Amino acid sequence: LLRFLGEWGVAQASPMLVKEKYKSNKFIIKVSHKAVDEVKAALILIKKIKNVPVIIRSVTTSGTLKKASSQL
Repeated sequence: LLRFLGEWGVAQASPMLVKEKYKSNKFIIKVSHKAVDEVKAALILIKKIKNVPVIIRSVTTSGTLKKASSQL
């Protein structure tokens, strides 16, 4: 995210991985509603995690954590 958005963009998006909302290779990232599109674009550009090829895609976008949790 930092490489795509820069320090200012990451500060504005204030991304937070919700650890208790992770299962079966799906996760929830909490971000500012103003930066949703930028964060989704930055996540799509991630190609490897610890030298393992990955494909990250957005399954859904929600206004509440409760509704997003039901999508997992």
